[in-house]
Amino acid sequence: MVIYITIASICIALSLLLERFHRTKTKIFLLFCIFLLLYIWSATRINIGTDYIGEKNNFSAINGGWAGNLFKNEILYYLLVVALGKVSDGFRIYIAIMSFLALFPLFVLIAKNIDYGVTYAVALITCNYYLISFSLVRQFAGISISLLGTYYYLCGRKKTGLLFLILPIFIHNSILFYTIAFLIVCWAQRRMTDIRKSAYYLIYAVVLIAMSPLIFRLIVLVGNNIPYVRYYLSAVMLTKTEIGSGLGIITRFLSYLLLFWIINYSEYISDYRRVTNTLLLLLCIVDALSVQYNAFLRARYVFYYPVMFYFPIYSRINRTENIHCVSLGNIFVIAMTVLNIVQLPSTASMWGNLPYQSWLLP
Repeated sequence: MVIYITIASICIALSLLLERFHRTKTKIFLLFCIFLLLYIWSATRINIGTDYIGEKNNFSAINGGWAGNLFKNEILYYLLVVALGKVSDGFRIYIAIMSFLALFPLFVLIAKNIDYGVTYAVALITCNYYLISFSLVRQFAGISISLLGTYYYLCGRKKTGLLFLILPIFIHNSILFYTIAFLIVCWAQRRMTDIRKSAYYLIYAVVLIAMSPLIFRLIVLVGNNIPYVRYYLSAVMLTKTEIGSGLGIITRFLSYLLLFWIINYSEYISDYRRVTNTLLLLLCIVDALSVQYNAFLRARYVFYYPVMFYFPIYSRINRTENIHCVSLGNIFVIAMTVLNIVQLPSTASMWGNLPYQSWLLP
């Protein structure tokens, strides 16, 4: 645990220092230092994370020729594993590559918005995203790349955006759900004339969350007829989620409500607000399902990080437009930063990251 707290402390301290400087080159250098520190300990890890052994077994199964056609839909992952199977220490190199893909696109995104919300983003990465990525290896590599694709698409570079939205599907198929949802949302929102439909969004959210058990049964009914989906809808993934005290659930949904309010007070580009409103609605639905079933606990991250990582971009405009939004935005950023820091020990423990092990350490 000491190593995680040390890494998080150094990274957050560097991000606070970064925000004190005005020269872009200095900021980029400090940001690169943060990335390098996180990357080294992620790329060299061994035997930690709930899915580490599973990833290692899949690596051996694919190269042993007895994985069947299970992973051939994820062709980029499949080809990478086959190529690395021909070299010594191939699995270590695989972990290093996936660690790079899970982190580097996020830091590219931060670098493109270097003047806004860096400490918030770094705290979210180091105390939450980083620790979970040790387990959900391929999925988080896909999420990271799709985040960059989302940014490019919303900034008008649609061809580049589509490339980065489609490529991660072939690393982990769960990204397909986000890509389809995002593109449908972008297409639909352009046809809406009324920007502020807050009441309607809230009504839709309440109705769809209430219908979540029915939605789940429909997904199982369809998924059981598709071999690849049936693999993920296994007995383990369909077990009930351990809710615990429920405090984490309440905190998450309160943060969604606050974020929804902030976005709709924003004077930012209407397309951004409309898209984020709908993605936030989808996140609420998937999160409600995740309370009941473990399968959706992992699916939640596909929508959670695109919404949460984009908040600093919205707050950029809020700082000069709406005083209420500025106050709410600052409260949100501070509260979420503190929450991520406080939850670091439980996150590390829950995802099987203790004790930390690396082939760099004796």
